[in-house]
Amino acid sequence: MDVRKVSDLDDRTQEWIKDTFYFVEADHFAESTLFGEYAKASPKKTSFRGDREGYNGLDWDGFSDCRLFHIGYCAEKTVCIQLTWYKIEGKRVCFYTATSQMVYYPMIEEFMTECCEIAECSRTDADNFHQVLHALKDAQEVG
Repeated sequence: MDVRKVSDLDDRTQEWIKDTFYFVEADHFAESTLFGEYAKASPKKTSFRGDREGYNGLDWDGFSDCRLFHIGYCAEKTVCIQLTWYKIEGKRVCFYTATSQMVYYPMIEEFMTECCEIAECSRTDADNFHQVLHALKDAQEVG
């Protein structure tokens, strides 16, 4: 399995990876749903969930930078992922998802493990987004 290395990416993307606070595996729907649930600027607030332990109304920069990367081949088909960054409470959070017809998770896992090692941060999925919320809160208390 030959996986593209982060060092093969353009300089701007490498800098963004280094500056990432948390990686979250989420497709576009999950990403939009999380924004709707937690962003201060969201017009989609759901009233039945209440304040969500004080996390409703996060400063979530609506501008995102999205990059699509070909990270390797499997069965002669390309394996691609999309990385989308937002600033949430001043921290860069990256959402990633597989976008190619061929999805080979061991290859994606290897690439994202390298990203986390470079950024010295953790990752989770959309179902466990509360981990990001708690890490943001902890970072605010320390900073």
